[in-house]
Amino acid sequence: MSCLYVIGYRTTGSHVRLSKEKCKTDALLNNFGTFAFERLLSRTTELTVLEMSQEDLKTAATLTLRHLSVLRFSPSHQVSGEEHYNCISALHKSMRGSDENASLYWLARMLEGGEDPLYVARRLVRFASEDIGLADPLALTQAVAAYQGCHFIGMPECEVLLAQCVIYFARAPKSIEVYSAYSNVKTCLRNHEGPLPPVPLHLRNAPTRLMKNIGYGKGYKYNPIFKEPVDQEYLPEELKGVSFFGGSRM
Repeated sequence: MSCLYVIGYRTTGSHVRLSKEKCKTDALLNNFGTFAFERLLSRTTELTVLEMSQEDLKTAATLTLRHLSVLRFSPSHQVSGEEHYNCISALHKSMRGSDENASLYWLARMLEGGEDPLYVARRLVRFASEDIGLADPLALTQAVAAYQGCHFIGMPECEVLLAQCVIYFARAPKSIEVYSAYSNVKTCLRNHEGPLPPVPLHLRNAPTRLMKNIGYGKGYKYNPIFKEPVDQEYLPEELKGVSFFGGSRM
């Protein structure tokens, strides 16, 4: 009698022993056959046989191709390390390039290889604002909904939620206006020498009488009561005329 040890690799990335069965190899088809392996396969993304005697291997050769097919499922994907980042980079660039075909491939390669679906969903939330932004504001709603759906139902059911989101993003119009503008603001702040400029008096909060007496909030024009556009400065004096959206730069 030989021992067959099967270890399951869960989509969360943690190794968990799902089954440790001792059985006669000649009874493998009857007692631990296709149905049992398919049930294991539905709960894992990789099956690894740890121990099988030489005699068992000879007997295994008599298994049908269908039975062997459940043992050969082992997509190559690292849930950490270089390949992990290479695949998410390929997905990001494929969506940015509006290639829905390649986008779906890289998504499936990660998920079927054991990637955490919530990791992918978080990256999609970022992509929604970084690469699509205001060209399609609903992209962010789509991404957040996909993340919540993955959290609720997990793998393998959530795979189609991520697929829908990825295809939507690949087909969506693209804009980096928000991403670029915020990057310009960060550059402005990091390159500033000395103390940051004070908040203009008319924009300051004035919850006390003392603050009002020293000029906090004085001269502020409350936009909703004006029918015409209001001529009012909102940036510090030394940044007057600066645009973070292109044109005039620091």
